[in-house]
Amino acid sequence: PTGNLKGARDRQKLVIGAMVDAGLLTKGQAAAVRPAVLKVSRTKELPNGTYFADWVLPQARDRAGEVATEQTVQTTLEVAVQQAAERAVKNAGLRKSQIALVAMHPDGRVIAMVGGKSYSESPFNRATQARRQPGSTFKLFVYLAALRAGMTPDSVVDDSPVTIGDWSPANSDGRYAGRISLRQAFAKSSNVVAARLTQRLGVAQVTKAARDLGISTPIGGDASIGLGTATVSLLELTSAYAAVANGSYPVRPNGLSDDEAASDWLARRLGGPTRIGSRQLDQLRELLSTVVESGTGRGAALPIPTFGKTGTTQDNRDALFIGYAGDIVAGVWLGNDDNSPNPGLSGSGLPARIWRDFMIRALDLRLPPPEPTTEPDNFAIDLNDVVNGVGAFIEGSGIDTQVLRPGEDEEPLGPDEEVPPDDRFVDRPRGFDRRDERR
Repeated sequence: PTGNLKGARDRQKLVIGAMVDAGLLTKGQAAAVRPAVLKVSRTKELPNGTYFADWVLPQARDRAGEVATEQTVQTTLEVAVQQAAERAVKNAGLRKSQIALVAMHPDGRVIAMVGGKSYSESPFNRATQARRQPGSTFKLFVYLAALRAGMTPDSVVDDSPVTIGDWSPANSDGRYAGRISLRQAFAKSSNVVAARLTQRLGVAQVTKAARDLGISTPIGGDASIGLGTATVSLLELTSAYAAVANGSYPVRPNGLSDDEAASDWLARRLGGPTRIGSRQLDQLRELLSTVVESGTGRGAALPIPTFGKTGTTQDNRDALFIGYAGDIVAGVWLGNDDNSPNPGLSGSGLPARIWRDFMIRALDLRLPPPEPTTEPDNFAIDLNDVVNGVGAFIEGSGIDTQVLRPGEDEEPLGPDEEVPPDDRFVDRPRGFDRRDERR
């Protein structure tokens, strides 16, 4: 009736006439029927969790079975967390790029879901329906396979150019550190190390690690899978990270808070969950925390222990950050529906910042006040250096200062670190080749 009120009333007359013909109503009873008074109001604001409602409805129908009576279904959606997700998306300042965000508790209870910038413009749920390349977020499974094979975060690996068959993977920044620890390789998201590990451990072992943590989509059969060339939904990928937070696998995302559906109950009785080995779990969490503390995920750092991984696919078509803190596991994806490139977009930039903004609100965190800064009594700045963007020197202090351009990070960077680009300007062209990028 909200779309075609006249058609609805014509249909009402048709049904009443059919009931008279069938003897279910007398002509007098039919004449007494009055059209319902409908007051239709329109608004651009849709109820919270609309994408979530579309996703959870089939679960509710399956649980109801053939029962025709009215039922009340309690979902796992948490209104405050959903509002935090929507606000983080709204504040992101996105241009043409689309977005998806999903959050759950470590046991798989989904508590927030955003499937796009606007449900009214596009009800397609990019958190559950889209299958995109995960980029370097897939390296979680490569490193889990390495830990299972007996390696540790301190094991030495080779971060130098490599050719595997006719494939020559490259690090996204074009820099190579030589012999480094497994921890450092994961933090800097080395592509060549991931490729070497996949080749050394075997595709089957990496695939098994992914399957164990819940990845069900086709993965592929060569070493390139270590760089995230398979396609997967954000919901499934976030569930895999939830297994690390939960300490057991697989974690099945669930939208209903009542007792488990019969199929889920039987599946759990027959196969799982399985605990992750304590040594491997501690080491995997150590790797994920290092990413946020000193690696590509610094933009997602929170004032509480934070674990996560960045991901960027070829030509910057997809950018992700997936991680957890407190009792919330969340994943953020950015990209274009037509899979076109996004110059300047990377998982270390806008996705990490959106994830952080969401988690601060969802966990109701109180950020510490900024530390007071003091200036030396005697200082002089070379204006020519400022104009040229080279830097300035504080005379008599021995401190070098940096003149920052728009989009640069204000934190001092280490020798193996790079400045995440400002992804609010994703249309801005870049002067370097980002092919084969996986961060």
